[in-house]
Amino acid sequence: MQNSMILRTIILHLFFLVQAIPVLSQSHDKEESGWEQFTSSLDMPINGRFDYRNIQFGNDIDGYVDDSRFRMSSLLFMLNGKINENFTFNYRQAFNQTGVDDSNLSNNIQVATINYTTDNKKWLFKAGKFFYGYGTMEQQYWPYDVYRYSYVNNNVRLWKTGVHAEHITASGQHIAFQVANGVNEIDSLGKQIQATQFNVYWWGHIVKDFIKVYSNVTTLSNYNLYDGMPFAFSFGLQWNFDTFWIDTDFITARNMPNFNKNGTYYSTPIKFKYNGKHFRPFIKLIFDQVMFDSENDAVIVTNPVTEKPELVKNSLMITYEVALEFYPWEDKDFNLHIVGTYADANNHYFQQENTDPSSRNEYNTQFQLLAGISFNFDAFHLK
Repeated sequence: MQNSMILRTIILHLFFLVQAIPVLSQSHDKEESGWEQFTSSLDMPINGRFDYRNIQFGNDIDGYVDDSRFRMSSLLFMLNGKINENFTFNYRQAFNQTGVDDSNLSNNIQVATINYTTDNKKWLFKAGKFFYGYGTMEQQYWPYDVYRYSYVNNNVRLWKTGVHAEHITASGQHIAFQVANGVNEIDSLGKQIQATQFNVYWWGHIVKDFIKVYSNVTTLSNYNLYDGMPFAFSFGLQWNFDTFWIDTDFITARNMPNFNKNGTYYSTPIKFKYNGKHFRPFIKLIFDQVMFDSENDAVIVTNPVTEKPELVKNSLMITYEVALEFYPWEDKDFNLHIVGTYADANNHYFQQENTDPSSRNEYNTQFQLLAGISFNFDAFHLK
């Protein structure tokens, strides 16, 4: 009788084990399927630009030294992935920054976010360090695609830590609101200056497949280092004529970090590009201007001819750029390029009374020649 009970118990356990095997197998398959979905969602773009650069200045004065060298103009990599149907993550790192930012992250880390997209795909939320949505087409390109930035775009702080909420309309318009760390610094009197930055960002189109738009307005709270309210505004359009593109941007900034106080800065980069299969030449013009409220706010610069300090209230700089890019393979983002850039007032200032751009007495000119290669590929999806 006892042996019969033992046998029955063994058979019963074997029965439940046999029944459990398919369930465990399905669970394991689901786990493998989830892992496979995660790994297949990963991408790791790597891009950069290697150049021989030659810079010549119109006058040899302090701070303006002719330079000729090979250099890695830009190099960065990203890691993007999908955790599930709602959660994704982004990571982006450059290799030409040093130090630690006010969020305790290395300045080399430009993006580190966790993202949540609603089931209806109409809302996107981010937390972490991200691209602070400045408008203009100039900011939408990879760094290796921009050989010279306009003055305002070159000086605004783009990578900030905070939160991001974005609405995507049925027509493909993106409206975003961002709150991020603005400023955490010490003024000349030893007082700590802290401010939170707010930004509203719109990117989408005015005419679908013809006119793209990128625009934003931003300000800081409690930023009393300067006399007036800090703000920046940008509006950029890209006109798509099939193989011919035109970028038209406008940016203004006032009392923002990295800019002189009580001065209104304007930048207007305009780019004309032929987007052929192999040859992609373009011409770019940049108009940079600053206007100070009074002589008390104006800056003092050294006259490159007399080598004496001069008070400069307003300035205008015009930059001319001509480039030729050659793509040997149609399906590869790899090019050989040669780029010439001429800036007629490299120190950004000249006397208000002397507005003749042909004059070289009040400012220093710059000529730059670049020749090199650019590359962009996904390390996880090589073709």
